[in-house]
Amino acid sequence: MKKLLFFYFLMTTIAWAGGTLEAPKPIGNTGDVTVTDTDEIDMTVTGQDIKADIIAGSIDETKLDTSVNASLDLADSALQSITSMDIDLAEDQFLIGNASGKADNKTISGDILFVAGVGTIQENAVETSMINLDAVTMDGLDADGDFETLTGDWYTTGTLASGSLTPITDNATTNFAANFTGKNLYGGTFVCDVAGTIQLPLMVIGMNFTVITLGDIEVVIDTNANDGYLLDGDPATGVEGANITNLSSSGDIAVLQYYTADDWLITTNGWTAE
Repeated sequence: MKKLLFFYFLMTTIAWAGGTLEAPKPIGNTGDVTVTDTDEIDMTVTGQDIKADIIAGSIDETKLDTSVNASLDLADSALQSITSMDIDLAEDQFLIGNASGKADNKTISGDILFVAGVGTIQENAVETSMINLDAVTMDGLDADGDFETLTGDWYTTGTLASGSLTPITDNATTNFAANFTGKNLYGGTFVCDVAGTIQLPLMVIGMNFTVITLGDIEVVIDTNANDGYLLDGDPATGVEGANITNLSSSGDIAVLQYYTADDWLITTNGWTAE
């Protein structure tokens, strides 16, 4: 009887301090649990366990904490430390600095000065070894940087000024070939003071020089075996290796110039063709 009354007490609503106390109800799973994934969260249910994982690369910048965003902004503009790097440039290119003008008024090995990003070669900076020999061939370069002899085809559209070569006075037979060489064959004058034969060198493009006699002496000019000549405008003259002879008078003159690949152009005061 006591047990029955106790059970009745538990199952009956009783008044409690102006309120109502109900008997407890059973707690448990009342049905299946389902979850839904989002663009950022991957949901997984196993029995009564629910697991939520953040999807890689799914968090937008707006979802980050303010301090995290501030750090990322600094990373966007930060300069990384570089100890060394290789830069591939064309043969005719070189670096001149950056937009801040750090290359201004700076030199590279003392040869090039940069002003406003434009490089200028400094005075006396170009040496023989720096010049591309496909463009120009130099036989000599003196200490002042003046060309002594240049070979190749040269021309100017302006005024070309030059000095004169000092005439060489010597024996025609023994000393012409030895002393009248190099630059003398390009604008020089040979004064013969002893009778004899002048043996011309093998003709090269650009050669031009003058022969004049000093005294009443006979002088013969012998062309190279491979070269003929056109004497005083006469097309019948000048087989290869032929000679011309002066009038044996003082002041006889012959001006010799490259004419064609096979012939000299010789202008005289009446020298005789062989």
